[in-house]
Amino acid sequence: MIYPEQREDAAKIAQHALETLARHGIPPNPTAFTLWYGAELDRPPGVKQSIEEISSGGDAVIETKWQDVYNRYFGFDGDLTQMQNASERIRKAVDRIRARLQRACGENGESTQTLADLSGRLGEGGELQSVIDGILSETDKILTRNGDLEKRLCSAGQEIGELQQRLTHVALEATTDALTGLANRKHFDTRLRMEAEAAEVTGQPLCLVLGDVDHFKAFNDRFGHNVGDQVLRSVAMVLKNNIKGQDLAARYGGEEFAILLPQTAVADAMTVAEQIRSSLARKELTDRRSGKCYGSVTISIGIALFIPKDGSVGLIHRADQALYAAKDSGRNRVVADDRPTASAA
Repeated sequence: MIYPEQREDAAKIAQHALETLARHGIPPNPTAFTLWYGAELDRPPGVKQSIEEISSGGDAVIETKWQDVYNRYFGFDGDLTQMQNASERIRKAVDRIRARLQRACGENGESTQTLADLSGRLGEGGELQSVIDGILSETDKILTRNGDLEKRLCSAGQEIGELQQRLTHVALEATTDALTGLANRKHFDTRLRMEAEAAEVTGQPLCLVLGDVDHFKAFNDRFGHNVGDQVLRSVAMVLKNNIKGQDLAARYGGEEFAILLPQTAVADAMTVAEQIRSSLARKELTDRRSGKCYGSVTISIGIALFIPKDGSVGLIHRADQALYAAKDSGRNRVVADDRPTASAA
């Protein structure tokens, strides 16, 4: 975000933003200050109205609400969403152009064959030979030009196909964690916001699963980063094998993983999480080249159900608290958030 305001103007805007934060009892941390500074300018467009909506109920402004607004307008997922939308538009345009080029190649092929047949029939006649010779000469030129055009069109179609593959690859790289092959944090945050909005509208359950590899730092220090990376890839594979359909598994950060389970109740999320935990505990990590066995690793897991009034920030917080409870109670276990709304699902 670019702020072109001069020093004096910026100071006035900043002062007003700080006064507004103080009035609402919100600490002037970088996140809150950025949001209310942007609201003073309505930059990006719409942020001012969003702030006014969450402030209309009185002086108290719920933190989860303004955090959601911040994520929507200033979080890095906004750039990713724009890139994905642009990529989708380009992809559709490429599909249309490529289809037209393929039709053109086919139609030119048919026209070329027709001219060739006509040329053959004219060549068999004996009358008006000089005129026919001229027609044959022009026909040869047309055939040559059409042949060159066909080659150029087909070559352009091939180049566009390669461009399409490259675009798909770039979009995939932008949303994928390079080490594990799971969705990266950017993609996770974008999907979380989308799924939370959908759950709020439809009333369907949405569960978040957070998992953290037990004693990973000690394992990493003992066997080295290469083995540590192998552990993370192994965990990722177990996650992939236990989700399906619209579920999303992501590397949340470091040795922490997240799974979004749309239209899934807590009991079913517990089943998925337990399958992941037990599968990983049974799995022995072995170096493929040396055959050395490093034993098994375990994972602690926390689960929370989306509650509209808490927003996506509240969902993450409660799943994180459940994860801490799993670690505090001995690790290598699954704990679900015990709020009444969650346990009733």
